[in-house]
Amino acid sequence: MHGYIVEQFADGVDECQPIGLGADDLSAIIEAIKEDRLPRTTGFFFGESENDEEQKDEAIAILLRALQWLQTDDGKTWRSIIYQASW
Repeated sequence: MHGYIVEQFADGVDECQPIGLGADDLSAIIEAIKEDRLPRTTGFFFGESENDEEQKDEAIAILLRALQWLQTDDGKTWRSIIYQASW
C-alpha cells in the first residue's frame, strides 16, 4: 500500500513526507486493494507482504473506517487524514 500511496499521491517521491489523503483518495486505495493493483514494494524497512485475503480484508476495513470518520460532519470538527511513513 505504501508504494501505491507514494506513486499516486506524492508523484513517486518517497521521503517520508506527510501525504494528505482525501475521501476520493481513500476510495481509490480501497479499489486498488480489491483489484490487486498495489505495486510490489520491497526494501529493508518493508520486509515482504503476503498480500493474502486476510491482509487485504484488514486493510480495507481500516480504510473504510477512516473514510467513514473523514466524512462524518458534526458541524464542529475539521477532519483530515495524513499518511506518513516512518522508518
